[in-house]
Amino acid sequence: MITLAQITDTHLFADKNTLMRGWPTWESLQAVVQAVAEAQPDLVLLTGDLADQGEGKAYRHLVELLEPLNLPIYWIPGNHDDGSKMANMLTGENFCSEKTFRLGSWRLLLLDSVLVESQIGQGALSEASWQWLENQLENYGDQPTLIALHHHPLQIGIDWMDMMQLQESERFQTLIARFRQVKLVIFGHIHAKFLQRLGTVDYHGTPSTCIQVADLDDENLPGFRMIHLAEDGTYKTQVQRVAFAPNRTRKSTMPH
Repeated sequence: MITLAQITDTHLFADKNTLMRGWPTWESLQAVVQAVAEAQPDLVLLTGDLADQGEGKAYRHLVELLEPLNLPIYWIPGNHDDGSKMANMLTGENFCSEKTFRLGSWRLLLLDSVLVESQIGQGALSEASWQWLENQLENYGDQPTLIALHHHPLQIGIDWMDMMQLQESERFQTLIARFRQVKLVIFGHIHAKFLQRLGTVDYHGTPSTCIQVADLDDENLPGFRMIHLAEDGTYKTQVQRVAFAPNRTRKSTMPH
């Protein structure tokens, strides 16, 4: 059994004291990372919106906090991130840039779903990414597969949030359904716990390490997802919440 921890939507700022909608994202992330350390996963997967405004200092803060875990750390960007800064700064002994890799008997595929020209935060895959995904699924048909991306690739039932989902989501679902080795798709972006099964594939949304979307998630606590991958191709997963009471006395900013 191999275990990974998914951390998503950390929304860090260059100034650690900056609040997002009254929430201290740096402090709550510290609490989440402590809980992750206690859970003792084999690796960490970061699924985007790591820096709220794509600031280089925010990524430095993230590295500072995660390096002491001494675990392999994989990452993909979200719509709030600066992908080039991430690639330059999320480096070092523990940070891994690979987007396809073997993990025990499993294959993990990490997709960049950021649409750079987006005005409202929706996502998309480039044609090169579509082809890469299909090729990976064709080449590793014998390996149970987990796919990760930032944007939700199916509707979750909230109009304003579904405006920001992955474009061509039906194309994504149709492609995935062709390959029986795909067991689960995980994503962030929605700031909530979510599960829907389409065919034989489970689609899991994961809470943010800061603010949750109340329309989807009645637990307004930060959290992360633990995923346990068995050698026989089965898996178990659960969201772990972190008790945290925010101090809202510092300066606040609204996300763009």
